[in-house]
Amino acid sequence: IHMGGSHIQAGFYTAVVRKKLQTFFPGLNGGRGLIFPYKMSKTNNPLNYKITWTGDWETCRNTEKKGCELGLLGISAETKDKNASLYVKLSEKYVHYDFNAIKIFNNVGDAYYKILPEDIDCEYTIEEYPDQGYTQIWLQDYVKQISFRIEQSDTLQSGFKLYGIYLENDNPGIVYNDVGINGSMIPSFLDCGLLEQQTKVLKPDLVILSFGTNDTYTTKFRPEYFKSNYRRLIQIIRRAS
Repeated sequence: IHMGGSHIQAGFYTAVVRKKLQTFFPGLNGGRGLIFPYKMSKTNNPLNYKITWTGDWETCRNTEKKGCELGLLGISAETKDKNASLYVKLSEKYVHYDFNAIKIFNNVGDAYYKILPEDIDCEYTIEEYPDQGYTQIWLQDYVKQISFRIEQSDTLQSGFKLYGIYLENDNPGIVYNDVGINGSMIPSFLDCGLLEQQTKVLKPDLVILSFGTNDTYTTKFRPEYFKSNYRRLIQIIRRAS
């Protein structure tokens, strides 16, 4: 997991790092990892995948100080639309990814809408993990694109919130997750209440922290405050590990 600000969200140099890690020796491509429909929040999206959607969605980022619940990616998208959908497609121009398993970090439970794959040519199984906050989907075959529908199965259900989508495969390779929000500082991620829980689910072998630019670009910079925040973030990651 590589965390930071706009230099991480944009996905330019992180895409180069990912490509080199996954291709310098055969069999190292462990999958694309975490993705999110950033354009839904009117912000830039990495180039090696595209997510389109239908329905009305409201987004929240950890730099906006809205007080909303967020996870590892520092961004969320929520809908109360009973006919909403998502379509994920991985680009063929870059490293070729396919996947046969998906973790969807979302508000899981009987009180919320469900997310289900549709229009796929293979069988699948699905299971919810409310205590860990994600929905797991296993596909019988490998695919490069997938559609999801948001479904209200009970009139008492109140909506659906997306924190991120994790694309997996069975290969014993490297997964390089870029986690960044434009303009974010360390306190931006400290405000993400589900960060520890979702980091624990992914079980990272290495976490790279690339913070400082946004934290120090101010006339009111206080080194001890910066160090204290950095220590708190490291403590969260260590607990998750």
